[in-house]
Amino acid sequence: MSGAGRMLPSRRRAHWPVEDAAALTHALAPEIGFLDRCRMAGWSPRRQSRAIQNFGRLVGFLQQEGILRDAPSLVPLLTEAHLRTFLEQERARMKLASLRNVLGDILGVLEAIAPETDWS
Repeated sequence: MSGAGRMLPSRRRAHWPVEDAAALTHALAPEIGFLDRCRMAGWSPRRQSRAIQNFGRLVGFLQQEGILRDAPSLVPLLTEAHLRTFLEQERARMKLASLRNVLGDILGVLEAIAPETDWS
């Protein structure tokens, strides 16, 4: 477990589950029509980069906790309890407003990689 104040490691997209990395690449492809684009595709490059980094920290957390292992996608494995534990660890090192941004970033990535899932 991470200690208070210690940032969770962020996994680069090359170390994400294969299906999730491919789905995000596809979702952000410029040739996708405006009406079919995910919300994240409309974000600035800087915000997209931050979202990818924050999602990478979630991936790192799930790997560190032994939840992810070699799964092709984290989508079927991610539970509300896992996300709560991750956010509690993040809350120990950041302000609530920053945590809200992290959650928004992660939800943006999840909506991009698994648009058919209800993330509300």
